[in-house]
Amino acid sequence: MKRLGIFLTLLLAGCSVGPEMTSFFQKEKVTLSDLENDQPATTVSMMLPLTGNWAATGEGFQKAALLALDDHPNSSMRILFFDTKSSSEGAKQAYDLALAQNSDIILGPVFADEFKGLPEPSLMNKPVLGYTSDSTLLNSERASFAVLIPEQIREIVRQNCLSGKHNLAVIGPEGKTGEIVMNALEEVLPLCPDMILKDYALYPPEKVDMSEDIKKMLPTFINPKKKDLTEHEKELLATPMQERLSFDSLLVFEEGTKLTQVMSILAFYDVTPKVIPIYTLANAKALKDNSLNGVLMADLPADNSFTVKYKEAFGKQPLRLASLAYDSVGWIAQKSKNGIVSLQTLRDADAYWGVDGLIRLEQNGTNKRALRLVQKTAHSVREVSPAPTDLDDTNMFSFFTPTTESTDSTSMFPSASDESPLNFE
Repeated sequence: MKRLGIFLTLLLAGCSVGPEMTSFFQKEKVTLSDLENDQPATTVSMMLPLTGNWAATGEGFQKAALLALDDHPNSSMRILFFDTKSSSEGAKQAYDLALAQNSDIILGPVFADEFKGLPEPSLMNKPVLGYTSDSTLLNSERASFAVLIPEQIREIVRQNCLSGKHNLAVIGPEGKTGEIVMNALEEVLPLCPDMILKDYALYPPEKVDMSEDIKKMLPTFINPKKKDLTEHEKELLATPMQERLSFDSLLVFEEGTKLTQVMSILAFYDVTPKVIPIYTLANAKALKDNSLNGVLMADLPADNSFTVKYKEAFGKQPLRLASLAYDSVGWIAQKSKNGIVSLQTLRDADAYWGVDGLIRLEQNGTNKRALRLVQKTAHSVREVSPAPTDLDDTNMFSFFTPTTESTDSTSMFPSASDESPLNFE
């Protein structure tokens, strides 16, 4: 493994820097004069939860960043690490320290709660490129490198359109996530001719039993053990559930025990992944839940090179999303060979192809990614379709023939009202 010391300064908030520093990989001693003589052109400050409840995540991101730096030995940059202490207050302190270093670009923080500790954007502040998946926190000065819900929705709709499914239904909690999902659908559904949001079941996040909400979007349940069934009821019972539903695909956005509960309710009414393609937002816990076997998910492309390098360097598997740090630092290191890098430099650049596939940063703080479609199996996932090689919406959906009639997207969604999912608090 190449020496990192001449490029690296480890600066943990609250810790003093002595006359010598230790290389992260080989424990070699590197003097400060070596660092000064190198005169890096780009200073990157990285705000990570190195202590506190999320320290394991912060450590994984830090090691991934160092791997990326090691892969670009000719880059003109140095990287400083600041501890957010897994809190919003700690993130604010880390941000102030990063500003004091006259950083050219600030990476992090990782979590939404840390993001909320950052000061309001101003001319005195620097924009940041963090890793939160909460797109409601993003703007021109607060960008994210994470996999965002709208991008998952975009891939789901693209695959539905490709497979000829046009009647979509949605299940999940209202509130912030529900608003993100519905707004994303409103934006992307018009790209697929004839696709509409057929039905939805949105319930309060604190609700314990969601069965009644879900039942409202399903055909009338008929108990097969009921005495004196009418001919019509017998006919309905003999008809497979998938033929009685008003939708041909179902998007479920939930997590944890509530996701398992939703899946159990659907299974009770014979709406199962084996019958209806059910999509869910992929995460590590979901992959361990056997009740989700068969569901389809939008996911990052598979590239084992990062995992192999990480395991070789540190002797263990990396956290799945540590690759975000690897790609973001690698992109900056690559760009720094041509001069100082800022967030705007990355926005103005072409899409970057890293271990997590294609990504392009947008001016509003969001990003676009090329995601693949995978199906949950008993122990892992299998790829159903590869990630697209283009991030342009027109090209991604160009294989569909538009209808002669124009599509009115407003008719796909209920009007805004106190009860509407488009009018969350």
